[in-house]
Amino acid sequence: MVVAYPEGAVIEGTLKASVDTGIHLNLYYYHTDILGITHCHSPYASSFAARGERNSAVLAPITHMPGLDIHFSRYATPGDLDTGQAIIEAANGGNSFLVKPRGVFTMDTSATESLSFAMYLEEAVMTFHLAICRGPIQELPHEEIERCYNWFPKDYGQ
Repeated sequence: MVVAYPEGAVIEGTLKASVDTGIHLNLYYYHTDILGITHCHSPYASSFAARGERNSAVLAPITHMPGLDIHFSRYATPGDLDTGQAIIEAANGGNSFLVKPRGVFTMDTSATESLSFAMYLEEAVMTFHLAICRGPIQELPHEEIERCYNWFPKDYGQ
């Protein structure tokens, strides 16, 4: 783990900054409300990113954090600022992205929240994957997806 200045120079840590540092800095620049970004290659979500395949809200928990849709970006050159630009183009108010062919990017108001989104996204996509392996599925009605999405942050959990 390293800590870097907004222009990318390392402040803290003994390793080089990630090749994706520019992508993160680009996202922070365009989303001043964002204070945490997670990028990972979790297997289930990344498999959907590789295919450019949408997952449907077939269970209420899928609607809680990611919302109705996980946003997909267009193909973006790995390790290039183009990835950040592709995410910005796809954002449309969302915070969870599958970036073809990069994997998962999530962002929120803290690193903890961003990581929570990434973990929740992987679980939701894994559940969706297992469901479609068993046969046809039916997406929840749009009204129920909206209700679940709005209910979760104010009424669920601790």
